[in-house]
Amino acid sequence: MPRVVDSSSGWRQMAELLGEETGLPMMICLKCSRERVREAWSQKENLNIGRVYMKCPSCGDFKWQRRYLDDLIKAKKVQLRLDDQDGIQEVQSVEEIHVAGSSVAM
Repeated sequence: MPRVVDSSSGWRQMAELLGEETGLPMMICLKCSRERVREAWSQKENLNIGRVYMKCPSCGDFKWQRRYLDDLIKAKKVQLRLDDQDGIQEVQSVEEIHVAGSSVAM
């Protein structure tokens, strides 16, 4: 017999795995492997105010959004593809997106 699943709890669990601002996966820390990183915004009164970063609550490893995305790409945790005149190319780093003339807001 089919069972009914509460989809709202499933969505809540999925939301905890994705950053609210970035939509990036909040992976287990690549440095210490103890806890899932958390997304936050810089609140310091300087040039970085409002910038998004990821931080591990266990080891304190800190990465700005762009560096975190680059690390996810290099660790093959996410895959990005660029569609240009040469066809679809797999992106190996965030820098390739900028070199290709696309813009990524980070």
